[in-house]
Parts: sequence; C-alpha cells; structure tokens
Amino acid sequence: MTDGTNKKLGIGTTTPVAPLHVNGGDLLAAGFYQSAVFYKSDLADGEKLDVTVGKSDAMNEAFIFRYHYNPAASSQLAIHHFGDSNSFVIAKGGNVGLGTLSPGTRLDIADGAVTMQEMLAPPAPAGDKCVIYAEDNGSGKTRLMVKFATGAAQQIAIEP
Repeated sequence: MTDGTNKKLGIGTTTPVAPLHVNGGDLLAAGFYQSAVFYKSDLADGEKLDVTVGKSDAMNEAFIFRYHYNPAASSQLAIHHFGDSNSFVIAKGGNVGLGTLSPGTRLDIADGAVTMQEMLAPPAPAGDKCVIYAEDNGSGKTRLMVKFATGAAQQIAIEP
C-alpha cells in the first residue's frame, strides 16, 4: 500500500505508520552479505535508535542493538539481551563496557569479575604491551602471570 499524501509505503499493511512499514514477514537484504543500513537524519542529541534482532514469536530471546547519539558527551553503541540493560557498550573513542553504560577506561567491567581458564604460556607481545594469563604452576595450582614484550614472565598471584 502506498500513501502518497503522507509519503509512506506499507508492505503487508494498509495503514503504514512509518516511511517504510513492513508487517507480517521477514525483511531480506539479498546479496553476498545480508545487511541492512539504518539512518535517521534528524536524530536529536540524546536520542536513541534501536534495531531488534530475534525470532518474532520469542522476543524474550532477542537482542537489541542501540545507537545512542550524544556528540557532546560520547555517542555509543550498546548491545543487550531483551530485558537486560547495556550488557556490552562501545563508546566513542573506543572504550568498551561490560555491564556499564559509561565505560571510563579501555575495558570497564561492572562488578570487576573476570574469569580466565588455564592455558599454555602465550608468546611475548609486541612493543610496549603485556599479556595477563592463567597457567598451572606444575604442582596443580593455578597462578596468574604477566608476560612482557621482552619475553620475561612474572607471577602476580598463586592459588593458596
């Protein structure tokens, strides 16, 4: 259905409420990569644009991609499970937050918990970087290690 007066196109509906309103079916972007591009040219400061991805009869299992336009502070992209709030946030400038709306560092984890699995010692990182990892100390205890670009490794902590 085309509404020329209000400049709206309805697919599967006779009463479109948006410039493009698709009702009752899947929206397919055909080609080698399936993708969709969403723009809103009149997005105001503080306004959000959501894209929900999921199965129509199981929305409680859907994920929401939210773009929050805030040029004065920090525009961001948030990805969260339906019903949760901001499980994963990428802020302007590259800070990443897990469980926090406003990451203050490169990786900001709400509640501060990180789980590591024991692994073989990784190779030395390049340049001025270091790698933090968990390994078995050879006596059945897990220890937390840091490896520097020089290849030197230092124990940070060991399981009591």
